Amino acid sequence: MKKILFLLPLLVGLAFAGCKQETPAGPAEPEEPEIPVIPTVDPEPDDDIASEAAYRVFFIGNSFTKDAVEHLPGILNAAGLDNVLLVHMFYPGRTVPEYNNGWDTVTDYHCYICNPGETEWTDISNKSIAHVAACAKWDVVTIQEHTGKQLAWGWTDDEKAAVSGLKGKIEEAQTALGASPKYYYILSQAYFDLGKAQNVTRPFATTEQMWTVISAHAKTAVEQCGFDGVISTGAMFQNLRTTGYNNDMGLTRDGYHMDYGLARYGAACTVFESIIGPQNGNKTLDGNTYRYDVIAAGTTPVTDESAPVAILAARGAIAKPYEVTDLSAYGPTPVIVDPDNITISSAADLVAFAQRVNSGDAPAIIANVTVSADIDCSSISSWTPIGNCTMPTWAHNNTATSGKLFQGTFDGGNHSIKNLHMVFNPTAKAGAYGFFGGIGKDGVVKNLVFDSSCSMQVVTSYSGAFGVLAGLLVDGTVDNVRNYAPITGGGTSALANNAEEGRISLGGLIGWVVSSTKEASTNALYNAGQIGVSETDLFTNGGNGGFGVNGVMVGGVIGFSTNNGSTLYQTHTDAVNDGKIFADVGRTSGIVGAANRYTRIINCTNNADIYNTISGNARIGNVTCLLGEGGSLDNCHNKGDLIAPNCSSVAGVVCVLNYANTQVKNCSTVGATIVGKGANTGGAQNYCGVLFGQCTNNTVVFSNCSLSGKYGKTLSSLVTVTADNYFQLAGQNKDNCNPTITTENIKFAN
Repeated sequence: MKKILFLLPLLVGLAFAGCKQETPAGPAEPEEPEIPVIPTVDPEPDDDIASEAAYRVFFIGNSFTKDAVEHLPGILNAAGLDNVLLVHMFYPGRTVPEYNNGWDTVTDYHCYICNPGETEWTDISNKSIAHVAACAKWDVVTIQEHTGKQLAWGWTDDEKAAVSGLKGKIEEAQTALGASPKYYYILSQAYFDLGKAQNVTRPFATTEQMWTVISAHAKTAVEQCGFDGVISTGAMFQNLRTTGYNNDMGLTRDGYHMDYGLARYGAACTVFESIIGPQNGNKTLDGNTYRYDVIAAGTTPVTDESAPVAILAARGAIAKPYEVTDLSAYGPTPVIVDPDNITISSAADLVAFAQRVNSGDAPAIIANVTVSADIDCSSISSWTPIGNCTMPTWAHNNTATSGKLFQGTFDGGNHSIKNLHMVFNPTAKAGAYGFFGGIGKDGVVKNLVFDSSCSMQVVTSYSGAFGVLAGLLVDGTVDNVRNYAPITGGGTSALANNAEEGRISLGGLIGWVVSSTKEASTNALYNAGQIGVSETDLFTNGGNGGFGVNGVMVGGVIGFSTNNGSTLYQTHTDAVNDGKIFADVGRTSGIVGAANRYTRIINCTNNADIYNTISGNARIGNVTCLLGEGGSLDNCHNKGDLIAPNCSSVAGVVCVLNYANTQVKNCSTVGATIVGKGANTGGAQNYCGVLFGQCTNNTVVFSNCSLSGKYGKTLSSLVTVTADNYFQLAGQNKDNCNPTITTENIKFAN
């Protein structure tokens, strides 16, 4: 197998028509047309904003505009333009409708100013758009929409009214001053990590498809709202991504914002050569000496070699603002790196291999590894995962990672890892921990056994992903791995909903599985490792902090499974859990702790008991606690008991079915005891059920499912499930889910 890596760069009057009149007898002088007089007012005084400037530009937009203009002061200085005034009204994440509605708002805005001759932006407060629009005669005004929100993915009457409304208010203010600026629409970027876009159904599944959607929206806005032109920083970004400077973060710093260096510089070049240079002595960027040579995370330096490529990307965007210009001939030259062929036969070999991967050794990262014997790890006192990595942001569909993920093939040859004692006590958020930290794109791990002499202990108050095999699997494959090692410890997740520190995910084998650019998959995973010690010594302290992101999730096989907001699947087949779970956490399940977007669980069986003492907002299911949008359970079965007497949401197979286009087919829970606080043996269920907990979406499909066992609020008040009562005990039958909740689709199992 060969991989491509990038090395050092090579390249461098109105016209008036008289009205028709009756002709009087004899010659007469024609009447002079009346020229309307528009009364003007003086600009509102503002001590912060320079009154003397030869050229003035007023930007309105969120952080995407901030990306686009950040390097402008430096470029202007290098161009010798010391007579230009720049003002940017900014609020993070704000949309045009919000700017339109907040016309007079001052308290929540930043106002960034670069007065003539200054070399950086200054952040001041207590300015409103209305005030800035009336404090100077502007030459150019720009408006930008938030491309990560649904309103930028399709043109609507509401969006047209908001864009036209905001533009109209500015026009009115400028007309009162006797000014007539040009108006430009800034077309911002498509995301690299689509999961950072609004969490609704998206009409795109790739960055390229997102670009097509947002550029079509912008083109319509320009045409229908009377803009004088478009500044397509988004096209520049797509152009730059075709070059050799593109990287594994798509030239972003966090999956969607432009990186601090080259991408921002290219955007500023697009702004400069669109609306500043041509109106100021026809200045271009040829020979401009401004550089940004910072070397840091999320930064591609602007150098003598890279700057001309960014300028080409900008000029391509100016020429074709709604299209991508192929610049693949520019930038660093790709070279072929051959993977090493590595044989591991001892603990020393294993440690040496891990060190090579974690140091960034390219041949080791993509190596073909073969384990030739059982490995006794007694001599390893402290284990650092292979592919040590972190997730810089920790959203439910996060895919942005930093560090060195393993991307080769690791074949255990069905040999065992023995006496490996992994102890993880993170001191920072968002780490990935296990035998592997992260397994990345095209990575394959197979045919490996973790002996019962191994163990994993987790104690953390920070977000993180933990699994005996791996903390994180992104776009990779795991096949035929068995775990007999116990897991002890716990974690606290007590921060506000959606806080980055707030989510802990643990699986018997894998903590977190994500599909980002291709389908991630697992096959034939087996867990017999117990999680927690006993009913009095549990894996503890993690509530389900609200409906959304936070909480501790525990799965017998996998902790959490999702995609990056696209329609890529994660598929888990033939998993079996025989490992008991003793826990006090908000989301607990035998196979996948929480199966989020587009997760398919096929031919999987939970045989193990779950004992959970959590109370409050929690959800627990023997196969999975929830099934997200596009997900499916097919031929999955539960034979284990679920005892959670303080929890109001429990189920024998899946607890929550609230999401679109999910399927539960050929599934059963047989002979199991289900105990939950919300269990109602006398009538309609309330978030609990023998088969499922609650179903609130009419696109959920049940077919060929069955159940039996015992059910109740406590072990002393159990009711036996029979052919007469099974259907009312199956789950909470919300009215809009009734089309497939029938006795034909859900049956009693003898």
